[in-house]
Amino acid sequence: MSCLKTLLFQKLKSSAKTPNAKQTLYFYREYGGREIDVIIEDYKKNYTALEIKITGDKTKDFFPLPHTFETINTSNYFEIISRSIGSTNK
Repeated sequence: MSCLKTLLFQKLKSSAKTPNAKQTLYFYREYGGREIDVIIEDYKKNYTALEIKITGDKTKDFFPLPHTFETINTSNYFEIISRSIGSTNK
């Protein structure tokens, strides 16, 4: 796991532990090896899939449940992390 992935995961994990967060974090991997770095599940079973990339590379969205999908990179991580944490705290 890269330093950026570790940093962002720790930020999300600490936010998920707050009493009002009511969210759970998951890692998703299929048998074929495809993976999504972070799945955020809120108390209403809404899912946000986060793929963390150092570069702006595009990734394919393949998470099987209804969800929103975001690719986080060095140019947008503050915006997306704030939005992801805020959207699941409602």
